[in-house]
Amino acid sequence: MAHVLTPPNPDPFLFDQEDLQGLADDRAIAQGLRFFRDNRVVEIDQSQEGLWALLEDDDHELPVRVRVELDDGGRLALACDCSPAAGAVCHHLVAALLAYADQRASSDQLISAADTAIQDRIRRGRAEVRVEPTSGEPWLGVWRATSVSAFTHFPRHYEVVIRSLRRRANFCNCPDFATNQLGTCKHIEAVLHRISKHPDYDQLRSQAAPFSYVYLAWDVEEAPRLRLVRHAALDQELAGLLDGYFDPAGLFSGRLPEDFFRFAETVAERSDIHVGEDAHARQLAADAAHRLRAGDPLPDHGQPWPAPGREGAALSVPDRGRRLSGRHRPGAVGR
Repeated sequence: MAHVLTPPNPDPFLFDQEDLQGLADDRAIAQGLRFFRDNRVVEIDQSQEGLWALLEDDDHELPVRVRVELDDGGRLALACDCSPAAGAVCHHLVAALLAYADQRASSDQLISAADTAIQDRIRRGRAEVRVEPTSGEPWLGVWRATSVSAFTHFPRHYEVVIRSLRRRANFCNCPDFATNQLGTCKHIEAVLHRISKHPDYDQLRSQAAPFSYVYLAWDVEEAPRLRLVRHAALDQELAGLLDGYFDPAGLFSGRLPEDFFRFAETVAERSDIHVGEDAHARQLAADAAHRLRAGDPLPDHGQPWPAPGREGAALSVPDRGRRLSGRHRPGAVGR
């Protein structure tokens, strides 16, 4: 029996992770994601009337056929040869919908390797990540991102800090964000996609953060660079202070790392400027490299630094400057 529903998007065959959550159970989503990643969708075709796909499944002698058909009333009927229980959506259908979303995104013209990498994270964010706000509704602040995986029963949770809806100035404490040099990751892209569904998104996107902030920018020449985003209404004292450390384009103009630490100490008690954890971590690394070259012992900033590549590990940072989330727990990036 076919599963019938009203399409959630203008493209009736396009489903993201949030849409799939309302369509199938967690087991079907996880298995469908595994089939999609393993390239089990061997054929897919689409017209105005429907979507059809063939999948390889070791439990079936012949390829499994799925159908997603659009009726005259604008409703979808989803069916599969595996005959799922009445009213249920199987993992074959989930895999086919993920393959269609991936195919649709891949049809966009990309111009560079970085663009390709970012586009990959956008697609994976929509398919593989669940998000929920923990502060700062409806957009600014801290979000919790959970990676959906078919390979583990223990979901991985990360913290995303949203500072802007217009530039790559956001932060995540996942290992990919720390190493990919893109200024984004699938968790950030999942949050941005969730925010884009807000009915007042166009208005939200035009709003600036209610304070100035400093972050680590990767979309500038000689990246990464410390960058300041100035609030339109700056206190005169703060404006003079910022002019002493940042050029008109917002790039840090002082010596690293000593001038940055001096700046961070100076603004530590202010509520009208926030220094991101990514900026602090960058300067701790610069400080460590400088001391190693000089043969000086490294200072104790709290917890030891984690081994490179440790999933979910957090860098220790000194308690300098305000945090975007309004909370601070020493030893955890992004808080």
